[in-house]
Amino acid sequence: MPALAVNSFWVLGAGAIAIAAGNALHARLAFLRRWSIPASIVSGFLLAAVTLALRGAGIELAVDPTIQNLAMVAFFTSIGFSLDAD
Repeated sequence: MPALAVNSFWVLGAGAIAIAAGNALHARLAFLRRWSIPASIVSGFLLAAVTLALRGAGIELAVDPTIQNLAMVAFFTSIGFSLDAD
C-alpha cells in the first residue's frame, strides 16, 4: 500500500478545514444539536471519513507526529491547570 507523507502544515490545514466544516454542519443540522453532538465530534468524523476513503483507495497516510506530541502536552497541561489544590 503506497504511503502519502503528511507534514505538520498539512495536518494543521486539514484540521482547520475540518473544524470549519464541522461547525457549519453543526449549525445547519438540527438533529446534531438536539442529540447534543458537539461540532468537534462532527469534525473528527469528517476527518475519519476522509482517512477511511483514502485507505479504501489503497493510500495510507504517514503523518508527522510532531504536532501530535505538542498537542498532547498542551492538553494534559491544561488539565493540570484545572486541578484544585485543596
